[in-house]
Amino acid sequence: MGQLLLDKEQPLRQSKEEDKGRTLARARTLTVLTRLEKGERKESVVRFLFESGLINKDHVVLDLRGADLSGADLNGANLEDANLFLADLSWANLIRADLNGATLSGADLSGADLSVAHMKGADLSMAILSGADLEDATLEDATLEVRKSPRSNWPSVCPSKGPLCPTGKLSEATHRTSDQPSKSGARARAD
Repeated sequence: MGQLLLDKEQPLRQSKEEDKGRTLARARTLTVLTRLEKGERKESVVRFLFESGLINKDHVVLDLRGADLSGADLNGANLEDANLFLADLSWANLIRADLNGATLSGADLSGADLSVAHMKGADLSMAILSGADLEDATLEDATLEVRKSPRSNWPSVCPSKGPLCPTGKLSEATHRTSDQPSKSGARARAD
């Protein structure tokens, strides 16, 4: 990966979407992540990718769609504005993680511990939050999209009590359109 980042003729950060270097980097990353045990080793890979500027939502070089980050120990990690679209973060430790502005749409966050996580302006649309702990998480201006379909992946109970779901029952949650912010500033959309 280091060679791809430092390549003078075609540095990875300046590559185009269809470049072979990006394809190789994605393949290597996904392979490494599936071979790692749950916990800190996955955290090292994620931190490296973030700090190398490869998973920033405004300039995504490495697509982590489908990446196995399950059980990753990202306690306190700085992932502000990271692109974790469709990543598997099930059972991940994201306590106190900085996910402000992050793209987590479609991500599997089932069973993840997001307590005290900072998710101001994060996109959690269509994320799977079944069993996730969002206690004391900051969701100001976050986008939450709720599906009412009977085949929905959403649980019948909210992941935790909070401003959008004061009773803990999804059926009693406050559903708002994105132009109707809640008191906390979080936005939800019911389809």
